Amino acid sequence: MISKGRVTRIGLFFAIANFLATAGIGVLLRYNGISPIESFSDRYWIHAHSHAGFLGWIFMALVTLAFAMILPKSARVNRRMYRLLIYMQIAVIGMLVTFPFMGYAAPSIFFSTAHMIFSFVFVVLFFRQVASNSLSVKFFKAGLVFMLISGLGPIALGPIIVFDLRDTAVYDMAVYFYLHFQYNGWFTLAVFGLLFKFMEDLGSTVDSVKGRTLYRLLVYSVILTLALSAIGFQNARYARVVGIGGALMQLWAGYLLLMILFKKDRFAAYVKGGLAKWLFGIALFSWLLKIMMQMLSGLPVISDFVYLSRDAIMMYLHLSFLGFATCFIFGLLLIKNHLFTINLVSKIGFGVIVTGIIVMEVAIGLRSLPQYLSLELMQSLNQILFFDSILIFTGVFIILFFAFLLSNRAIKQRYYS
Repeated sequence: MISKGRVTRIGLFFAIANFLATAGIGVLLRYNGISPIESFSDRYWIHAHSHAGFLGWIFMALVTLAFAMILPKSARVNRRMYRLLIYMQIAVIGMLVTFPFMGYAAPSIFFSTAHMIFSFVFVVLFFRQVASNSLSVKFFKAGLVFMLISGLGPIALGPIIVFDLRDTAVYDMAVYFYLHFQYNGWFTLAVFGLLFKFMEDLGSTVDSVKGRTLYRLLVYSVILTLALSAIGFQNARYARVVGIGGALMQLWAGYLLLMILFKKDRFAAYVKGGLAKWLFGIALFSWLLKIMMQMLSGLPVISDFVYLSRDAIMMYLHLSFLGFATCFIFGLLLIKNHLFTINLVSKIGFGVIVTGIIVMEVAIGLRSLPQYLSLELMQSLNQILFFDSILIFTGVFIILFFAFLLSNRAIKQRYYS
């Protein structure tokens, strides 16, 4: 019989190992930026980097935490989840060994399609097994729906390439469609679902009116802010109005979230101190900054700049991926005792990652303003980003080593007995 704790631990091991692989590819990409590697396809390795990050790290961590915190304790569910995690990890490994060397080709498409199918199986399992209609479940279900919707973007790329539309706005829009519903839909709503589940488990009640309003605002805003991805292609006035309307809904949702979180109750007391508090704080700040950036991107002068600046887009994506989703997940893993800061070295691991995230955001942000920078400073920023990527890789390795690879019976007895 497979216990729920064992399945959770396996899923989290896969997730953090995939994060390590993502960070390792990031080191290669940054090194290639300062000293080009012969026969190194930047585009192919970026595909591997993004798939390992999205599907290997964030997806695996979110579904494992949902299994641990929301799905019922059942031997049948445990077996199904265990098999799903194994199959998903095989698909991730398949993408890691195919995308870097062939890009989108039959083998890599096979593994990414297989992962999509396994994701759908998890959605069916989740909807069938969860009878509750609590605020946390509503958020997570909505996140899963948007995750499935995001898959329409990659599916559309096949016909787009066949009809020789790769260098058109249609191709770019399919990519933005996928990214939008991943970052602003799946990642965001799943994180909110886990946050409110954590609060529910603490007995920290959320005002029903505020909770329903927050849920509706975020769901509607995900749909409406898709228009912000389209306004860079042409001067689409109506798309701009729709996108700004969605961004205003997000700002309203941000105000409601702050009212809920900073209410003096058990939740605020529970995360009053410790490393988890800082990780949650960074995640909250990153999300608030992200929605403010989306609001500003509706302005013509900003949207024109963002559309022409790859680094501005990268800054936004890394803010969502690392600052928001990653910091929240690590904070939750710590506070739920899935990860431990057992000594100074393990604490340093988290500190190194947080430092790396901050340095990366600042450096990419500066690189998005080349008109104000000298050539020497641009080269220095590339070198800083290379050493920063090594920093993040090192931090993830330390966390993986102390959480899963270090044999310590005392730790296991303390947390898993």
